[in-house]
Amino acid sequence: MRQFLTTSGHCFLLYVSSLAGFQEPDKDAKGRTVLDKSAAIFRNVLNLDGVDECTVMIFFNKQDRFEEICRDLLGNENGDGKRQIEKLLGVAPKLQIAGNKKNKPDNFDYLKDSIRNRFKEILKTHNDKKSYYMKYTQATDAQLMSTIFYAVENEIISAFFTQARYL
Repeated sequence: MRQFLTTSGHCFLLYVSSLAGFQEPDKDAKGRTVLDKSAAIFRNVLNLDGVDECTVMIFFNKQDRFEEICRDLLGNENGDGKRQIEKLLGVAPKLQIAGNKKNKPDNFDYLKDSIRNRFKEILKTHNDKKSYYMKYTQATDAQLMSTIFYAVENEIISAFFTQARYL
């Protein structure tokens, strides 16, 4: 891993995880979700040699799909969806009474934050002084992801030419 680090001290780890994977079963391990697997992979990546020198950027993708899944689960009349969300995220969904309507969730920020906090805890256990950036993105946020990949690629290419020597 150290061979990919720049000498200028500008090293980044870009990690993308799906918010929508919070209730999707992992095909490789029974009793684990895709989000649990992503968190475990993230923990393993942080253990790699040299990563402690990197700034971490985490993008929680598929925000729109996450909200759609939560809306569907909370629309369940018998309360199973609410219990499932609480079991998987460790946070009880907040409901508000809105006029004549049935209980309706106000927003899903606190549910997304429970996922964000899971990754923050992993970061803290590895190095609580490590700088990091976290952002929620949508599946359709291709422009943002493209810009980030371009910036990272440009940084790598610039560093390569800066360190190049004439023969």
